[in-house]
Parts: sequence; C-alpha cells; structure tokens
Amino acid sequence: MARVTVNTALLAVIVLLTLSGGLELFANGPSLAWLYPLHRGAALALLPLLLWKLPIVAASLRRRRLALSVWPGLLLLVLVLGLALTGAAWTAGLWRRWALAGNSALALHLYLFYALGPPLALHAGLRWRRPRLRSFRRRRAVLRLAAVAGLGVAGVAAFALAAPWLRRVPAPRRFTGSFAAGGGAGNAFPVTAFLADDPAPLAAATWRLRLTGRVARPQTLQYRDLLPAADAVAAAVDCTGGWYAERVWAGWRLGRLLDRARPLAGAAAVLFRSATGYVTVLPLAEAREALLATHVGGEPLAHGHGSPLRLVAPARRGFQWVKWLEQIEVL
Repeated sequence: MARVTVNTALLAVIVLLTLSGGLELFANGPSLAWLYPLHRGAALALLPLLLWKLPIVAASLRRRRLALSVWPGLLLLVLVLGLALTGAAWTAGLWRRWALAGNSALALHLYLFYALGPPLALHAGLRWRRPRLRSFRRRRAVLRLAAVAGLGVAGVAAFALAAPWLRRVPAPRRFTGSFAAGGGAGNAFPVTAFLADDPAPLAAATWRLRLTGRVARPQTLQYRDLLPAADAVAAAVDCTGGWYAERVWAGWRLGRLLDRARPLAGAAAVLFRSATGYVTVLPLAEAREALLATHVGGEPLAHGHGSPLRLVAPARRGFQWVKWLEQIEVL
C-alpha cells in the first residue's frame, strides 16, 4: 500500500487501541465488557499494518540514518512492538509474574502504554502527511484494508471460542482478563495500594469519618456508628495489575448516610479521600449505591485492605476503591 495509506491506517488503529485500553482501566462492569474484544481486534489488525510499515522504516533509515528526527519514530516502534508482545502474552495466559521485579505481563503492558504519548505525538508531528481520499479508493488498498479488518474480526471470534480454555489455564479469569487470586475467604487476597500508599494502622477508637461539602447537615461518624453492618454486596475487586477476588463486602450503603446529610441542589458528584490523601470521584447516582465496607467475607477489614473503612464501587477497578477512608465530600 501507499505510504500515506499505511501511516494513516496505523495511526487510526493506535488511537483506537489507546482509547479502548485507557477506558479498560476503569471498566469493571459487564456493561463495558465489549471494550475488551474491541481492543483485541484492533491489536490483531495492527500486525499486518506493522509488516507494511517496516519497509517504510527501513527506507527512512537509509535516507536519514540516525538523525535526531528519526529517534521518536524508532522509540515509538519499540513501544508498539513491546505493547503487542506483552498484550499477547497476557491474553494467552502466559507470564503472570516476572521474576526480576514481580510484575506481570499486563503490568509491563501498562508501563509501555503510559510511555506511548510523547513519541507518538513527536513522530506524528514530524512525519505527518495529509492523506488524500484517492489513496484509499484504489482497489488494492481497499482489499488490503478489508483484510486487516477481517483479521481483527476473525481473531476476536477465535478468541471467543478459546476463551473457556484460556480462562481455566492457569487459573480462572474474568472478562477483564484478570486471574483469580486469593483462594481463601475474608481478607485472604493480595494486598496492593495505589502509588505505594502505606500508612500506619488507624486506631478504630480515634478514627473519624467526615461527610462534608454541598450538604445541609454535615456528619462526623465514629467506627461504632457503622456497627453492625446494615448492607452487604457481592463484588469483585479487580486490580489493573491482573488479579481479582470475589467477596461479600459488608458495611453501609452511602445512600443511607447521604439521606441523613441531605445533599443540596446542584450536588452532582462525591469525592472520597483516604487518610493518605489519595482521592477518587464518583457521580452522585453511582456513589449513592456504593458501599462503605467495614467487613469482607465475614471478617473485619485487615489494615492492608483499608481498615477501618474502604469504598466498594462494584462498577470500578480496584484502584478506585479508596482504602483508609476518612472524608467524603459532596461536590
């Protein structure tokens, strides 16, 4: 295919992969499960485009050698190939742990994803040529692009057939691709914390939860005010590092506390703040259904899992389930 056709199609697929992959970081509910086959299909469509891209890269290197303007493109190529390899390894159920630093293939995939933006922007800025419609109207180009799309669709269909086997080997998997972890009950699942948060244990006797912001009646609650648990929900904490644990969480649905606090007109979202300063924000309607958990699997929360209080937001990935919760602010 013409160089401009290959480059335009490749950029479109990389943008699609970036958007779908970025949204997957937040997608824990079945309503967004379609993102995962879309991402896999786009990744498969990337492969023939890369094969057509490599001769273009070789020709550019012959002309420019290792000029400064070439380096963003070379770095981008390395990142895209690394993303393809780590994504394939994770999808196939391989490389769950990397001995060098305890990272899974999915974690490495995410690190490469975070680094993608600058070289992509630089390379596109240096090399962009405005595509012409006639480049895509040529019969050969149309057929090849159709084959690329067909490969993506066929690959997604093949994965759907293989999924039951892949989800059993080497451990059960969710639609997100995460592996089951923590075969026991209660607190027996991995302890992770976003940005390596590691506060000292919080004493339940002196801990307080403040509910503030756009409410008519701000609240300050002690741990004993949340006992016994009034609500329970079965939900999977699904970590973007590639594991999940199904548990029954017990505590208080936030809607109960908001009814006491009476949000004011214009309230639209709720901010949850940890004792470490870490925050997440949920729309008001979703936040009302979220659970403020004091117990998991019939046991009081362990410190590593957010004692004395942790947010449980079933439609969100684990990094948004704020631990060591101390403040709730209606915005």
